[in-house]
Amino acid sequence: MVTLAEKLERLKGGRSYAEIAALADATAENIRKVVREGSQPGFALGVRLARVFGVPADWLGDDSADWPPPESVEKQIARLLRAANLDEGSGAELSKEERRFVTLSRAMPVDMRQRFMDKMLSYAEGIVETEQLRSARTAEHEKKTPG
Repeated sequence: MVTLAEKLERLKGGRSYAEIAALADATAENIRKVVREGSQPGFALGVRLARVFGVPADWLGDDSADWPPPESVEKQIARLLRAANLDEGSGAELSKEERRFVTLSRAMPVDMRQRFMDKMLSYAEGIVETEQLRSARTAEHEKKTPG
């Protein structure tokens, strides 16, 4: 069992309360109270903190959830895009369609979003495997075919 304050302390790393507050649109005092005194933030601040640290908000607010944090939706989507070979290179900005995908997935209830991501990842991995097999067969066929 890891409390919200303990999770935030671990996630904070070397960042100051002021730095986190600026990213979360809060005051340094609010962040200090949550991290050092165990004060419970309002819902909106909790969601913003989850986004700052790249973790799911439901995990961050659930004191019964253990460390380490699960993979965030953003990381799942990035993995999905890499698996489907759709990313434009390291550090590339998301396209309009990819941002829409992220926005829509964030709007889903957590349990539904997780099922959706699992299915999308499975689907993308199947596409990649099929394409890899097709490429290998084509290369093998070209080797056997006299040129």
